[in-house]
Amino acid sequence: LGNFGNFGTYRYFTGPTFSQQFMAGMASGLLFSLILYPVEAMRVQWVTGRDIRPTYKGLGPYTIRFCLLTGFVLSSYELFHQSWSRNLQVLVDKEYDRGF
Repeated sequence: LGNFGNFGTYRYFTGPTFSQQFMAGMASGLLFSLILYPVEAMRVQWVTGRDIRPTYKGLGPYTIRFCLLTGFVLSSYELFHQSWSRNLQVLVDKEYDRGF
């Protein structure tokens, strides 16, 4: 459910340019972190043996890091995917022209 929401948000906001893809990735990261941060905080509390309670303490640094990371990862994926698709198509066309 989490990844579906993350990628769904990205696909909804994304555009053809790298900056639009980066901003869409950041929006996806923002939404994902705001919704799931309390769950992540409770998981850490459980692992460390503290009392388990939902909290937004520490949300700021987590959200900034996650937004930048998600924006970079998703927009870089699009950039490399487009580049590899074009290069692969050129190789396939060359092989087809040679008769293979």
